[in-house]
Amino acid sequence: MVLSELIPDDLMINILSRLPVQSLVKFMFVHKSWRSLITNDPAFKALNLHLHFSDTNSNYLITIPNEFSTERRLCSVIIRNSNNNGGVSNFVVKDIEIPFRTPTKYYRLLCSCNGVLCMSDTNYYNDSLYLWNPSVRNFKILPCLCTPPGNMNSMVTGHGIGPDHRDHDVLVIRIIYFYDTSTKTYNGKRKPRTEVYSLNTSSWSSITDESVVVPCYVFDEPSAFVNGAIHWKALSFALVRPVIMYFNTAEREFGEIRLPVNCFDHMVRLHWRVAVFKGLLALIVISRIHPASRKICDIWIMKEYGVVESWTKRFAIPIPLEDTLFDRPLGITKNDQLLQDLDGMLLWYDLDGEQGGILGFYGVQGSFDVDTLTDSLYLLGPTRE
Repeated sequence: MVLSELIPDDLMINILSRLPVQSLVKFMFVHKSWRSLITNDPAFKALNLHLHFSDTNSNYLITIPNEFSTERRLCSVIIRNSNNNGGVSNFVVKDIEIPFRTPTKYYRLLCSCNGVLCMSDTNYYNDSLYLWNPSVRNFKILPCLCTPPGNMNSMVTGHGIGPDHRDHDVLVIRIIYFYDTSTKTYNGKRKPRTEVYSLNTSSWSSITDESVVVPCYVFDEPSAFVNGAIHWKALSFALVRPVIMYFNTAEREFGEIRLPVNCFDHMVRLHWRVAVFKGLLALIVISRIHPASRKICDIWIMKEYGVVESWTKRFAIPIPLEDTLFDRPLGITKNDQLLQDLDGMLLWYDLDGEQGGILGFYGVQGSFDVDTLTDSLYLLGPTRE
């Protein structure tokens, strides 16, 4: 009798769920029941992610160039040593290859969740999406639902990804906007269409309920998942001003959140985006202050979710490179580090230690995408389609 048959199933699940992803990949070949559990059980994958989510050793950055000049599609993984003191020298950079090819040779990182990257091969309307988990080196191509009738040049898509904790699932959201030439808006007679992909069922569905209304036009920046909902930088159709739009993955409904009333006061706003800071909804704004023309990065935190009056400016960080022409906020890591793209240079700033530096030079402005990742088991198994 083998050892695995002597250990109760619930105890075995408890032990396996606490192992790192790299070990579980090896354990798949030890026992058939373990392989089935590791590759096919959504609840087990969610439990393993939950137990390791706060482990800084399993968190890292990935930078992906938009285009590649050679046949090899290498992107950079930036790992922070667990015993670091915040210095730039404590970051280790290694290259990994993207395991799939796009017909356009263009690689755009749209968003990520639970270790899964959602990517596209175009800046505009797309017929396919790519899900990729770098920690298990596996990917899945998602042919989207049938293209709606009409001029594809007048269609624009927005995307988001987030968990549905009820079913231990990961959902990909695709919103199709149709430009109305008579009203010169994306909210004319033909309303936006919403499609949802379930990783558990490997299928798309379209939300046809007329009560589910898309209230905003989203700017396809990486989304932020907090409080059970995916959040985007957006423009409200009703208010005709910038807001944050959200999609609740459990209730399958949209809504909008107003920005702080004075977040753009006395400044020329350059870029802004939504993020997550210590589990709270956050807003990052890069602005130029007149008359000194100094650049500053403000971080606002919504202390009570959904309550506009609870927005609080938590940080006001001077940007060290004043002569940069392109400034793009990239987000906040779980280690409370602010990331920015300054003329193609990746800048990090430790919000707790109030220090930072340049991690490396990756190209011209906006030529790469950056996101934070956590090791997970999602997409592990025969999913290369």
